[in-house]
Amino acid sequence: MSAAEDLSACVEMLPRVSRTFALSIEALPDELREAVRVAYLLCRIVDSIEDARVLPRGLREQLFGSFDDLMAGRENDPAVLSEHAEHFVDQVAPHDVELMQRCGSVFRRYWALPASQRQAVRGPVLRMSRGMRGYTRKWARSGQLTLATDTELEDYCYYVAGTVGELLTALFLDFHPLPEGEAGRDSVASVQGDCVSFGIGLQLVNILKDVAED
Repeated sequence: MSAAEDLSACVEMLPRVSRTFALSIEALPDELREAVRVAYLLCRIVDSIEDARVLPRGLREQLFGSFDDLMAGRENDPAVLSEHAEHFVDQVAPHDVELMQRCGSVFRRYWALPASQRQAVRGPVLRMSRGMRGYTRKWARSGQLTLATDTELEDYCYYVAGTVGELLTALFLDFHPLPEGEAGRDSVASVQGDCVSFGIGLQLVNILKDVAED
């Protein structure tokens, strides 16, 4: 596919997998919009690997590994993920299945981002992936999809949302660097110090909002 076709695919997919985030992301400045859009779609891809609960354990490990290799640049063919999209049918929402099928467009747009934006996205998304993989291994061993302690809950919220706080903060600081000097350094430290707790707080609100249904 051409770069324009990949971009069109990402723009089409975003409101299908999250209407609320799509509204917010499309309101961002031009220089940030695509990076945040692509980052969100990457998070949805790895989230789908976690959410497909009855995937064979070996296949799930393979998909996590392929995702990490694509993010880190050790693999350059997204078909290692998209060719397994049929395994997600009836396990995740239909639009997430479509996202798995079209993940090549997401990765190609990620690779086309400026180097500083790729760097801002790569680390947090890889931490999210590794954290999700660890919890799916634990759940596979115990047979229970539960978080037993407050610490486990906070750790899980970090992997699924605190990492997003890190990612967005890095992108925002890259887009609008703070002034140099002591005041600028203090401001950066303050922003970076709050980004994880902000993400965790939002995730806890989501959990509370959905707890009755869940």
